[in-house]
Amino acid sequence: MSAVSTVEKRKCGPTTGRGLMKALGGSKGLGYGPKPPGKRNSQLHKELEETRAELEESRTDKEAYKSTVDALTDQLKEQAAQIAKLMAFMQAGGSSVAQEGNQELDDSNNSGEK
Repeated sequence: MSAVSTVEKRKCGPTTGRGLMKALGGSKGLGYGPKPPGKRNSQLHKELEETRAELEESRTDKEAYKSTVDALTDQLKEQAAQIAKLMAFMQAGGSSVAQEGNQELDDSNNSGEK
């Protein structure tokens, strides 16, 4: 009797594929097992679109950073030229020329603030 019951359990038990699907509530539509190709492709397509959006965002960020760096580089070059000009004045004529150079810089700074 026990041999018959074990055979019946093996045929319909939850350890076999069919018995497991029946125990889970049916054979289709519950999300168990491999996904159909349409769902796999749509998920991959969604991930691809998200990756493309992130890439486009990083490109625009990169362009914005590049323009900021270019502007700061130009500003530093202008300041370096002003410093070099002041250093040349100081070396060339002593304190009187340096004072004139400082006065020119002060005048240019004050005119920019007004």
